[in-house]
Amino acid sequence: MLQRGENLGFLDVDKLTPMATSTAVHEALTDILVRLVDCEADEVAPSTPLRDLGVDSLMTVEMADEIGRRFDVYVADEVVDGYRTVADVVRSVAHHPSTAARVPATAVVASSSEPLPDPRPSGSRLAGAAAVMVVVGVVIGGLIGIGGSALVDAAGLDEAALPPLPSATPAPTPTSEAPPPEEEPAPVDPDVPQPTLQQPAPRAAPGERIELAGTFPGLGEGAVLQVQAKEPTTEWSDFPVTATTAADETFRTLVFTTRTGERRFRLVHVPTGGTTPEVVVTIG
Repeated sequence: MLQRGENLGFLDVDKLTPMATSTAVHEALTDILVRLVDCEADEVAPSTPLRDLGVDSLMTVEMADEIGRRFDVYVADEVVDGYRTVADVVRSVAHHPSTAARVPATAVVASSSEPLPDPRPSGSRLAGAAAVMVVVGVVIGGLIGIGGSALVDAAGLDEAALPPLPSATPAPTPTSEAPPPEEEPAPVDPDVPQPTLQQPAPRAAPGERIELAGTFPGLGEGAVLQVQAKEPTTEWSDFPVTATTAADETFRTLVFTTRTGERRFRLVHVPTGGTTPEVVVTIG
């Protein structure tokens, strides 16, 4: 009988992530929320709105990062943006594609200490099969050679009568085509004020607040701007934070994340499609 920690060849039981059942995710989420917002454990019911527990947009991101870390899943920003209740969070992790495919540790067992038989043929069988193939090949080759010689003699052909083989025509050398020219960005009218975004500190610790501030001319007061984030290998996606323009068309908001690495941020006015320049912050 194998003991926990023994080498199973293809799976290390001690390194398995806990199965993300709904019960396990709910228990882990309760622990996170008790620590994050100092609520009571019995308040974390499936139908409880996160807002009623005191979870704001920044805490939602931190909560999603921590629950993803515990169950080794990546919760996309657009999914986090849709969190409304405790059940939404539990469902997104318990039904995550990577957790559904995970094999539980109890499925890896050893029924016997006896070694499995080697399905490969022995060396003597391989040698015998190879000898038979050699003999068959010699016989077939001899028959083909005798038949071909008789056919040439009967037709009155010799080597001189055979037509010459055509010479191989060298394949044309492919010519490299020039890559298509990159599309140039549309010219910017220098007389029209453009959106701005101030570059925050280039490096931040995980969980540290990052200020995004700038101006968005032409929108007036009260325009809602959507924060978007991007990693080096991903496309732009909505971050669960927005900003609102003031009377002087300035804006300011705070974001944070515990996911390490390079992150790019920008703000978008969805109705018009206008965007600010992007800023780059390295987390960690």
